[in-house]
Amino acid sequence: MADFSSALPTFVNLFALFFLTGKFFELIKDYKARYLGIGQVDPIGGRRIAGI
Repeated sequence: MADFSSALPTFVNLFALFFLTGKFFELIKDYKARYLGIGQVDPIGGRRIAGI
C-alpha cells in the first residue's frame, strides 16, 4: 500500500508539470517583454487595473 500511496502523487505532479509547461513559458515571455523590454507584449494576457 505504501508504494501506491507515494506513486500516485508523483504521477499527478508529473502530469501537471507537462500540462502547465506551455503556459509557464508563455508567461515568462510576456514578463520579459513587459519588464525587460525583450520581445512583444501579449495584449490579451496580464491586463492591469488602474490604481492597483
